Amino acid sequence: MTSNKSTVFVIDDEEAIREAVRWLMESIHLPTECFSSAEAFLEKYQATQAGCLVLDNNLPELSGLELLQQIKQGEKPFALPVIMMTGQGDIATAVNAMKSGAFDFIEKPLNEKLLLDRVKQAVAYDTEIRRELNERDSVMKKVNTLTPREHQVMLKLVEGKSSKVIARELDISHKTVEIHRGRIMEKMDAASVVELVRMIIGTGIVTINQ
Repeated sequence: MTSNKSTVFVIDDEEAIREAVRWLMESIHLPTECFSSAEAFLEKYQATQAGCLVLDNNLPELSGLELLQQIKQGEKPFALPVIMMTGQGDIATAVNAMKSGAFDFIEKPLNEKLLLDRVKQAVAYDTEIRRELNERDSVMKKVNTLTPREHQVMLKLVEGKSSKVIARELDISHKTVEIHRGRIMEKMDAASVVELVRMIIGTGIVTINQ
């Protein structure tokens, strides 16, 4: 289980359900890995694996809801969106699942079209979240190449301040600010200050309100 290709992970103690979901997912060319218990899944899953988790609530030992709460509240990063399978009319479990961080829920007996739609949405969401995280990591690596002074100048640029204002506030010359600005743009691989602002806000280093 080391591929980064989106995979649908299925946890259900009923083999017939597991195989039905596997067949359904593979009909749209989505790789599927099935587990009969929450414990078996936890032993093998790695947080870097993309896709989504289709999780039954009524599992032996650790229930689906307990697993969901454990992985969402635990120290180990867990970005995988979870679709909880509940019994028909089991509103309480569905509500608790959503409160605990489930992406969505679906009632048994499973509606094939509805399940496919939910899985496609979850996989698309997971792909976008991972793309944003990768982009943030890339920007942070560039930020970490800046000197302390360049970092100061960058933050003031992002605040919308001119080189003259930055020079006055940092008590350095206008020419020095321009030199720092050029190095910042080069190191950050930003074509404009507008692009730099977008990159930095995306990392959470500064917010729009700052």
